[in-house]
Amino acid sequence: MLVFLQQGGWPSTLGFLILNTLWLGITILGYVAIRRKKINLHRQWILRSFFLSFANITIYILVAISHNALNLPYSLSYTIAVWLCWVLNLAIAEIIIRKKVFSS
Repeated sequence: MLVFLQQGGWPSTLGFLILNTLWLGITILGYVAIRRKKINLHRQWILRSFFLSFANITIYILVAISHNALNLPYSLSYTIAVWLCWVLNLAIAEIIIRKKVFSS
């Protein structure tokens, strides 16, 4: 319910709803993969889920940079951070997966 009371209005709310849906869906895909004994696929999905779990930390970092360093208004900084937190975290996860850093 708190997602509807976020700073930044509907754009932030929509960003959080997408983040929450992605996080749940990706975690379920990881669970299904391990139940089917597809270990490498499970690792990939869970790595994505792991990076999405750090979205809140990424929001704080992005808000600090955009609000304090770039002097953007706080609500705009927050809205940008809400969208970029899951996009950047998923991009980093994809880079790691494609470089096969954690594959066995």
